Amino acid sequence: MSEEERKMKAFLCDLFNGFYPDCSDIDGGTLQDLAEKHKILLPEIRYKPCDEFCNCAQTFSDEEFKEGVKCYRLANWLSEIKK
Repeated sequence: MSEEERKMKAFLCDLFNGFYPDCSDIDGGTLQDLAEKHKILLPEIRYKPCDEFCNCAQTFSDEEFKEGVKCYRLANWLSEIKK
């Protein structure tokens, strides 16, 4: 099993252990925390929006960007996932 497969398996195990079988709603923050824990989402400090569809640009002001904001990016090995 590759390192990427191990990360994804651990992520899915945590996800299903927390939310299955009752299938309660998954909070976006919880999903983000799990993805960061398993290195599926990687935090980086950004000083400007990454592109015209940047989610952070909708959340943070220009002033906050000047100070640097934590942005989460998909790990490179998941680059096939579309925005």
